Amino acid sequence: MRKGRILAQSDQKKSEEGLTEGFNIVNHHKEKMNKEREERKEKNRKKIEINNLDNDTKKYKKISIVLIFSVIIILFLVFIHFAPIIGISLNRNVGINDDNKIDFVSTDADIFDNYCSDLLIYSNQKITTYNKNGSKNWEYQLSTQFTPTIYIKDKYMVVANNKNGIIYFFENKKEILNTKIDGEINEVFIDESGYFAVEYYTNGYKKMLGIYSISGKNLYNVYISSDPIVDVKMLNNSKELVVIQTNTSSFKVGMTISTVDITKENELKQIAALDNNFIYNLTINGRNIIMLLDDKIVKCNIDTKDIATIYSFDLNQLMFISMSNNYYSTIAKELNEGSENKYTLMFNRFDNTKISSVDISNTPKFIKNSKFFCYLVFQDKLQIINKWGIEIKNIDIEYPPKDAVIFNDGKSVALIYTNKVYVVNL
Repeated sequence: MRKGRILAQSDQKKSEEGLTEGFNIVNHHKEKMNKEREERKEKNRKKIEINNLDNDTKKYKKISIVLIFSVIIILFLVFIHFAPIIGISLNRNVGINDDNKIDFVSTDADIFDNYCSDLLIYSNQKITTYNKNGSKNWEYQLSTQFTPTIYIKDKYMVVANNKNGIIYFFENKKEILNTKIDGEINEVFIDESGYFAVEYYTNGYKKMLGIYSISGKNLYNVYISSDPIVDVKMLNNSKELVVIQTNTSSFKVGMTISTVDITKENELKQIAALDNNFIYNLTINGRNIIMLLDDKIVKCNIDTKDIATIYSFDLNQLMFISMSNNYYSTIAKELNEGSENKYTLMFNRFDNTKISSVDISNTPKFIKNSKFFCYLVFQDKLQIINKWGIEIKNIDIEYPPKDAVIFNDGKSVALIYTNKVYVVNL
């Protein structure tokens, strides 16, 4: 009996040891499985990290490539825009060709101008614009039969029927206003913000200068004398006016300069008079009115009323003079012995400091100035020089055009002939 119990205990112990060993084996297997599972997880995690890193690298490479191409495109566009300004020309000697020709039979009633950086042509009740390639890109048909007067300032344009006082106002080639002035229009003046001043006669035959907003709202009116207006400049969002009129009140025919600040008063006050002179061109430079007269360029300060001469010229020596917004250019014949056919093109700032000078061998038929360029039209060639004296273009032409219009921010010129228009690009 005792021996049997001992054997039973021994078998139980062996059984327990077997179970323990079995559990150990199972636990070891579980540990092994968990370890392998964790190793697989770690491998998958690293694989995902590598894939994400690769994806991020690919993404960054794509972004970098896009950025590089964007920078290249921007630099190219900047180069195209500024290259002629600084004197770099890729087609210096490329001349007139039929690719940029506009077939057109012009009359004396037609109008040519620069509008929204395009060439504008009015003819036979239709207004059309062309881009630098000579392609038509906008057309407007006048709804009624009348002879329009067209006034343009940058992206703004007024088409007026002066007889009945109707005004069509455009912004970026879109008609945004159609209004009627109570009187006969004599002249319209536009500023760079879209405000416009209308010189007209009321039914009482009094001369009026009406100032209007871009929406056509009449902001205020100023009664003026019957003397003809040469020009009107609007300052400070049209709150201040500079009015230039001819003075015929005495035997000394000249010009009067008047101003009005509507925030203080509603009456023109004369600040200066110029006897025995006529103003051919003027621009506002800061608080100075720069005026081209018969024999000189002068400036008149709006605040101090002081008048100073910028440049006096000898009519026997001066061949051409032209003003831009911040400089003037002159072509004068040299008076030195042996220089019968030598001329000098000079560019000067309004403080009379010299920008540049260029010798030319002949006198042009006419010249046109833009912000940075001077276009010289000769009998048989077109020469374009920037204001720093660098030649940008020099091409042959068969014969001189009857007129030229600068457009495309000064980088294109339309040569107007009787039966065609040639567009020349820098």
